[in-house]
Amino acid sequence: VGDKEQEFSPVYGITTDAENNIYACGNFKDTISFNGTILSDDAGNFFLLKLNSDGNVIWAKNFGNGNITGQAASSVNIDSVGNIWVTGWQLVNSNYGTVTLNGEGVFAVKFDTAGNVLEGIKGEGLGTSYASEIDNEGNLIISGAAEGEVISFDDAEGYEYSSGSSKGFFVLRYYLDSDTCIDTIIPEAISEFKIINDLVISPNPSNGYFSIIYESNTAEEADIEIYDVAGKQIQSSASHVYRGENIIPVHIETAPGYYTVKMRTQKQLYVSRVLIE
Repeated sequence: VGDKEQEFSPVYGITTDAENNIYACGNFKDTISFNGTILSDDAGNFFLLKLNSDGNVIWAKNFGNGNITGQAASSVNIDSVGNIWVTGWQLVNSNYGTVTLNGEGVFAVKFDTAGNVLEGIKGEGLGTSYASEIDNEGNLIISGAAEGEVISFDDAEGYEYSSGSSKGFFVLRYYLDSDTCIDTIIPEAISEFKIINDLVISPNPSNGYFSIIYESNTAEEADIEIYDVAGKQIQSSASHVYRGENIIPVHIETAPGYYTVKMRTQKQLYVSRVLIE
């Protein structure tokens, strides 16, 4: 199945149900065809595919936001009553059927067996979800990577943690009957730096030329690093900052999308993101 002409259409997650139907989720760009079912990323660049045990396509759906790259539907699971749970991460407001999840963060969306969206939940912060599973008690377990000082997995309860380093990982658990985050496992922080998640970047979005606006109470050196969504460093530089307000110009030549900007001083690490259009 799938379009052999597709330049980029990876499957990230796959599972089966009690009737041996097969479910797969992933990403694509532009259009993709599954045995005659054609999807266009105008309606989102995440796909969810259902096949029978013989490999014949039953249905194919897409969702998310097709205007942005660097996000993914990374895992799919079936709960005890046959509902389908797709997890991943998004960078902008995204649509899942009649459900809209705003902003960036880890998401989990529930579908029925026909591929209709039933509900969705989302965390907040610079998080990416790479794997998920449903345990024997019917809880949804999600794991992934986190950046910055604070990440929240439940808007109502405000489950947050301070990573104490520029990168870390998380494991969280949701009760599927209440969509409440009931547990988090976060590694101990190993860092002498204070992590601040409010680095000011202007303009943002940018055409590749932007400035870091930084207020310093002393003269010091700062290292500036730019990373793509895969965590690969694409640029680094050093800058001398002065006491008071500093406007540090930055220029990157790269493909459109979201990029992480880090500025490290002697005692602090500032983290933010910039959208290159």
